Order: sequence, then C-alpha cells, then structure tokens
Amino acid sequence: MKILLVHELFMPDQVGGGEVLVYELAKGLIKKGHEVKVFTTGKPEIKQYENIPTVRININRYLFNFSFLKIKKLAKDYDIIQSFSYNAAFPSYLASKLGKKPVICTILGVYGKTWKKLRKLSFFWRMMEKVQLNRKFNATVFLSPLSREIGHEIGMKMAPNFIIPSGVNLSNTHPNLKKEKFVLFVGRLSKQKGLDLLIDTAVLLPEIKFVLVGEGPEKQKLQQKATKNVSFLPPQYGDKLFNLFGKAQIFCLPSYAEGFPVVIVEAMASGCAIVSTLDYPYHGQYVPNRCPNELATTIEKLYNNEKLLQKYSNSNIKDSRDYTWNNFVNKTEQVYHWVLNQKTSEKEIED
Repeated sequence: MKILLVHELFMPDQVGGGEVLVYELAKGLIKKGHEVKVFTTGKPEIKQYENIPTVRININRYLFNFSFLKIKKLAKDYDIIQSFSYNAAFPSYLASKLGKKPVICTILGVYGKTWKKLRKLSFFWRMMEKVQLNRKFNATVFLSPLSREIGHEIGMKMAPNFIIPSGVNLSNTHPNLKKEKFVLFVGRLSKQKGLDLLIDTAVLLPEIKFVLVGEGPEKQKLQQKATKNVSFLPPQYGDKLFNLFGKAQIFCLPSYAEGFPVVIVEAMASGCAIVSTLDYPYHGQYVPNRCPNELATTIEKLYNNEKLLQKYSNSNIKDSRDYTWNNFVNKTEQVYHWVLNQKTSEKEIED
C-alpha cells in the first residue's frame, strides 16, 4: 500500500505529542512493508528523517490550510491520504475530493466549548475547528472516547469513525520503585492543563506534597499563587522523569481537554493511582466538577487509603501494556484496508 501522511509538523520539528504519533505511525507502516511519504512544513532541503521520506514547504503551519493543490499533486501516486488535525485536515479533505483519493483523518485533539477557557477570541478558534474538522472524511480516527464525544458535540460528521488509542513507549518506566507520599503533575504549564485548580487544591491540603514538572506560560502566575507544599521542577527526561513517575503515589491531571494524554499512560505504567478531571480508562478517581473542595476531598481520601492505592497501582500497570505502537499501527492499517475494500468490520478494528 502507498500512503501519503500529511501533518503540519514532522520530526525533527516538534511542539507536542502529535509529531511523535505521526513519526511512530510512519515508521511502523514502513516496517510492515508499505511505501510512505510525509508532507509537512519546514526546510525543503530536509528530504528524509530516519529514512522516512519527506516533502516540506517553508510556510507557517497555519498557512498549511491552503496547501491542498500540493497535496493533490503528491497524492496522485498514492493509494490513500492519512491526515491529522488541525491544519492538515482541511487541505487534505479538499485534495481528496479534487484528486478522488480516499482520506482518513486522525483527530489529535478537539476542544469545542473548552476554547472559551483556553484562548482569547475563542469564537474564532471554535469556528476554525469546525471548518477544519466538520468534513466527511472516508474515515475518522479518534484517540479516545472523550474526543469522539466532543467531536459529536461540535457536529462532526461521525460515520464511519474508529477509536484507536495512541501507542506509548513504556520501556523506561519503573513500576517497582518504592512509593513516596506526594501528588505528581507532568506537562506543559499552560491554561489547557487547568493548573489553577491544582494549586487551589494544594492550598486546602497543606500536609500533602505536590510536585509540578514542566515549563510554560502559566509558570510564574502559578508560582506566585502556590503554597509551601508545592514544588516546581523544570522538564525532566529519561530516567529522571520516570523515577519521579515511579515514586509518586498519585498522578493528577486537571486538564480542561486532551486528545490522548500520554502522561496518564506513563503514570499508569509507573504504578501511580490516577486522579483527573478527564474521564479516560484509568484506575483511580474521576472528578468531573472543577471544584477545589471536591478535588481536595478526593485526593485526601485516596492519599490515606494504602489498600486502594495499591489496587489502582497494580491494575494500572497491567492495563498500560495495551498501549503499544504496534497495536496503534496495526489498527490504523486495518482502517486503511476497510476504506479501500471494506472487508474488515468496524467492530473488528476497535476490538
């Protein structure tokens, strides 16, 4: 099969987990014998990355929305266009219609009403999201049930669609480290992560230690607001990061929205109990209301229940083993076969 992957950025350029997902998919498809090329933004002189062929155009990634004619030309020699949200989705859709090529769109993130909490001029960003994603792709892939639910809320054309969780590299995790009494957060210190809620919760729990790992535009404001039981660490990598995951009893993610939070799987694989404002398939406590008192009560009860902490830890370690890149690549490949000849049922792919 010949597959054209279209994403607004590709390695070595990276701003988030989306670029890792596209890279792992390209690498996995090539390993399975498919011919793959990536169309993206960046320096045109970069023709490949780790033996993955690339075509790059030197434009701002938001202007990538107007690159449909280039995609159409490239897709002429390919069986299928694999696109990703955001700025590659709309031009890939137009290119597929003009060139009569099937297009699959993998939704890395969808926010809907949450834009009000994340950006000024939220109406503009909500409108852009609808323009880019409310298209009748040949198939749409969501990374989680929550993303599909938000997609439904904004009116996305949902059929046919599949849920295929991202893979996660868990080879460096340390699930057998001795646990210590603290609550961990790892990620970008931005509005999307909802960390005001976590800081307000820490104020209510002065005897519990909170550790926030990361950098971002909200860091100074959060530090000014934080109490003595909150520690801030710069981004950690490799063993340093996974040692923290391995030692933490509780991992808390208070985000407003996520496409697929890799950090939750990394925390699961490290034996953490999960507390989050997002409803994903983890073992821990889901806190749907963004209320400091409710989050504090939940964390405090779990913090003092060693038996329940151990139960969640064991279950999370076990379940995290399902999030492999092989699974992600294999199921995405099945979507391609389904689109091209529809011999595989939709249920078989998700199962």
